[in-house]
Amino acid sequence: MSLLLKVYFNHYLEMFLGYLKGQYIRITNPKRYLYLKKIRGNNSILLKKKAELQKQITSILKLNQIHTNIISRIKTIGSIDRKERYSKILKKSKNYSSNDVIGLKIITKNKKDCYKVLKLILSNFVLQKIEDMQNPEDFFKEPKIMRNTNSIAKNHIFVKIIFKGSPVHIILMQRSDVAYIHKQRSIYIKFVKNVIKSN
Repeated sequence: MSLLLKVYFNHYLEMFLGYLKGQYIRITNPKRYLYLKKIRGNNSILLKKKAELQKQITSILKLNQIHTNIISRIKTIGSIDRKERYSKILKKSKNYSSNDVIGLKIITKNKKDCYKVLKLILSNFVLQKIEDMQNPEDFFKEPKIMRNTNSIAKNHIFVKIIFKGSPVHIILMQRSDVAYIHKQRSIYIKFVKNVIKSN
């Protein structure tokens, strides 16, 4: 199995598991399920926005002759549940709003292309305001490049934008770093789950 095929497989597996977690919450705790759905917003509308955004970005990249692989997702109820619990533990806050309901991973051939894509995104889309960012990993002062100590951050760039009123998390990475980033993400998710269990 090729590296990119593994990335796609793991991406959709994670989404499927998030969906199953959401259905478990729907059955066992309907009130919380409705609360999480409200945080995420209308799934059908989000899917249309995601498709439109991906089409726009693909068109921009094609126009600039940059070859990439793009993987997109809508955050599942299970994923929002995990992130909401973790955010409250870290921030001791009663209020939470997801600021990355739509997500895109843009995989480039090399680091140079990563920065070309970043420049195009910054010049074509509206950035999220720092004060609107509530996720635990948003410990940086510039909305362009992640600057925290998370090991994942050393190997990718991310930018958060607003597209038609919805928050979007875009990750840019070069192909040679994909396997490492995926491994670190798996470690990060396990860590988050352990923090939630211990609290």
